[in-house]
Amino acid sequence: MLGLLLTSKRAAKQFGEKGGCIINIGSVASTLTPPNLRSTQRQGAVDSITRVLAKELGPRNVRVNSINPGVTDTEGARAMEAYEESRK
Repeated sequence: MLGLLLTSKRAAKQFGEKGGCIINIGSVASTLTPPNLRSTQRQGAVDSITRVLAKELGPRNVRVNSINPGVTDTEGARAMEAYEESRK
């Protein structure tokens, strides 16, 4: 999470008066909360930080959004205990 914060801070300084856009990459796991999926906490933090930054930087004409892709059908994903539930 520190990297996300530091990168966002640096980007916001570079935008100037015209503003800009920060796009964070999260995961749909933050909203589905399947059991035994440890990355859920990190992805929830990405969403929370994105919302806070959007409110703080909005007045400076800086948009902050996150893209939260779903499960990608890969061999590694299929090996996860929560794969079937996440896929639904």
